[in-house]
Amino acid sequence: MSLRHRRLEPGPDIAPLTVAELDQVHAYCRAQVTQILASQPLLDDQGLKEAILNQEDCPELIKRVSLDRPSVFDILCSKSRYKPELFALQRSLLVKLESKTASESAVFQELFKTLIPNSSTIIRNLQKQAHATANIQ
Repeated sequence: MSLRHRRLEPGPDIAPLTVAELDQVHAYCRAQVTQILASQPLLDDQGLKEAILNQEDCPELIKRVSLDRPSVFDILCSKSRYKPELFALQRSLLVKLESKTASESAVFQELFKTLIPNSSTIIRNLQKQAHATANIQ
């Protein structure tokens, strides 16, 4: 696999869940964060994740997401990094992907543009680099 391919394609950590799975994980994790913080307000994010996973009735889906998609799990179990508006955007893009109204690359690019603060600079520099490489060949 070329370096260019790796940069433009989502890796396994950000491979999409189904919308139904994402909704289940979101609802469960956010409810657990609220419940756990009510009794242990000083718990950090790592402690929150461990408390959620160590519950006897923790669903298998939650355990699987924590292993297969740790960045999703980390954000949903965070006190400070979770942003409802970004979650809503990710969910809406996943709905488009699942309904085939947007391609995987279009969804990935939209997420990249939204989540990476200097994405326009990165894209512009990659385009310049690609143009320069094309002119050399």
